[in-house]
Order: sequence, then C-alpha cells, then structure tokens
Amino acid sequence: ERLLDFNRLSQQEVFSLTAVPLTPLLLELLTEYRLALESKQIGVHLPSEPVSLQAESYRLRLILDNLFSNAVSYGAKGGQIWIRAGAGADGGWLEVANEGPSIPLAERERIFEPFEQGSIVRQGLLKGSGMGLSIARESAMSLGGELRLIDDKQADVCFRLDLKGSA
Repeated sequence: ERLLDFNRLSQQEVFSLTAVPLTPLLLELLTEYRLALESKQIGVHLPSEPVSLQAESYRLRLILDNLFSNAVSYGAKGGQIWIRAGAGADGGWLEVANEGPSIPLAERERIFEPFEQGSIVRQGLLKGSGMGLSIARESAMSLGGELRLIDDKQADVCFRLDLKGSA
C-alpha cells in the first residue's frame, strides 16, 4: 500500500491547496488505530482548538497517517502521543510527538530515505516497509512545506510539518 501511495504521489502533479480542517482527519486516525492504541495503552492528546492547514487533503492525510502510524508502532507501551497544530499569517504547522525510544542522531536524516529504517525495532505484528517517512516528506515538499525531526521537551520523538500560507 505504501508503494502504491508513493507511485500515486509521483504521478499526481496538478492539485490545488485548500483549507483542510484537521479535526475530521484526526478523528479518522483515532478510529483506524483504536485497537492498536488500546492494546498498547497509549493515550492521545489532540489540539484543543480547531485548526485548518492550507494543503491538499489526500497528501495531508498521507502525512498524518504515516506519522501517527510510526508514533503508535514505535511508541512506548502506556505512553502518550501528542498531536499539536497551529496556524498564523505566515503559515501553519503540525507536530506528532510520542514517548518511546529516541531516534539516534546518526539516523535522523537517513530515516527519510526510501526503504530505510532506523535501528529501533518496530513493535507489533507488521514490519514496516521503510517508505512511510519518505512518503510523508515527499508529500510535505509537494505542498511547499517541510517535514523534519525536532527536539521536544515533552516527548522523546517529535516530527514537525511546516506549511506556508495556512490559515
């Protein structure tokens, strides 16, 4: 499925940016990952205020899905996931952060390459393809944005998406 997403992205050149409300996308993710979240006893914290990001909904959904999937798969049992977002005149941002093993400094750029995975073992029945973060970064770039791993005082791992012109 990740390969199909990657292929679909590379062929879908023309699209328009619109204000995409995050709340419906986040509620879909919670429903989709409910069993995994319950199994690992992970708590999820959503933005307290509704936020819309200037994006293309399919690509934004891909980014969110890949980041949230990683947070659930690599997150600590009994840990927390924080999804934070905001928008201003110069653009919008979204963060997906979780408790769990930190990503070693030497791997922080390599994990965004296709078919690459870090040294931290993914928890769960399915092994990752190494495509998720690559797809998420390509999607971010296609939206004129940037996806990167940042340091966070609250969480062990935090991915941040910055988009221009969100409102």
